[in-house]
Amino acid sequence: MRCPMLRSNDAGSSRSMSVCTAHPARETTLRCATCLRSYCRQCLVVDDAFFRCCACAGSLPKPDATEAPAPLAEEMRLRPSRPDPEPDLASPENARILMRAFAFALDALLVFVGTSMVASLPRFHSDQTVWSIGLLLAFLYEGFFLQERGQTLGKAAFNIEVTRTDGEPIEPYRAWIRAFVKVGQLTCCGLPFLLALVIQERRSLHDLIAVTRVVAKHDRRSA
Repeated sequence: MRCPMLRSNDAGSSRSMSVCTAHPARETTLRCATCLRSYCRQCLVVDDAFFRCCACAGSLPKPDATEAPAPLAEEMRLRPSRPDPEPDLASPENARILMRAFAFALDALLVFVGTSMVASLPRFHSDQTVWSIGLLLAFLYEGFFLQERGQTLGKAAFNIEVTRTDGEPIEPYRAWIRAFVKVGQLTCCGLPFLLALVIQERRSLHDLIAVTRVVAKHDRRSA
């Protein structure tokens, strides 16, 4: 009995009998689905749910075993590639209080020299005007250098810099917020600066508001 899933390319049971091409003494109703020649069941092989003669079955292309199936290959082609994981850099070390104090003193000296030069002009005589000029210069000095370099000249001399709390460079808006709050603390005799002595990460009020911290620069660059 013939398997119902196999198709022999015959029109039905009314097909006339013919003889096998390879065995003329054998009658058959089967044909090769490719060349349409008559063959007995012994001469035919099942290929892709069809009866085919050995010659036609051998001429069909064989699938490459190393080739991935089309759906899988398409999925691999469309699958987005994952970015390489970023190296895990060590968190920079917080700058020492003594280094920050020396850097602050050097920055204050530079601002004082600039203020003295402006105050020597004839139109600036009152103490209040000189004090206002000093605060303005300190704000511009701090904000500009933090925006451009992440460190003032005083901090650069002692190899420390200002970063975000995650160690990344600060954005310009953080630089100016930090400069504004820092200069504003001078009107309170600098008392908020003492927070750096009691907070574990040595952060002052301007660092807390701007979400920044002062770190040793060489520790951040190495890794």
